[in-house]
Amino acid sequence: MAGDIAVCALLILFCLFCLFNLMFGMGNVMDYDPMGPRAWPVFLLVLLIALLALNIFLSLRAARRQTAAGEAARTEHAGDGRKLQKLAWSALGMFVYITLMDKIGFVFSTPLFVAYYMTLLGNRSWKMRLLTAALSTAALYILFSRFLQVPLPRGYGIFRDLSLFFETL
Repeated sequence: MAGDIAVCALLILFCLFCLFNLMFGMGNVMDYDPMGPRAWPVFLLVLLIALLALNIFLSLRAARRQTAAGEAARTEHAGDGRKLQKLAWSALGMFVYITLMDKIGFVFSTPLFVAYYMTLLGNRSWKMRLLTAALSTAALYILFSRFLQVPLPRGYGIFRDLSLFFETL
């Protein structure tokens, strides 16, 4: 729990640094637009700082409750090995996903990653993994490709041809 609080505190300091540089480091860009280009990043940084502060508060409250119950020493390191193992598998999965995305494209690598990550998080229902992978890939594809006009990786060879086919739908 102390590690969670320390990480949150460091992230708050980093967000405050970014917010300070965003607010005072840029030139006067508000002349042409009252909101300016910094409105969205400022909103996100303030929201992140507030949520991190809430996380610290909830962690401190949970630590007090555990200490009062006398279970703090016993539960502090109970699942650390399993958490580190999941973290390592998550990092490996993300690396493979990023590597595969260029080779086989977004449309084919994203469902594989979503299904893998759901399995890693403990979901054993293949129907739920398949449905979630398909729906999340479709939603992300529509969001980035259609609404935000971001070109997504198509892959090479037959994967490129199939990705181009899906774009016509």
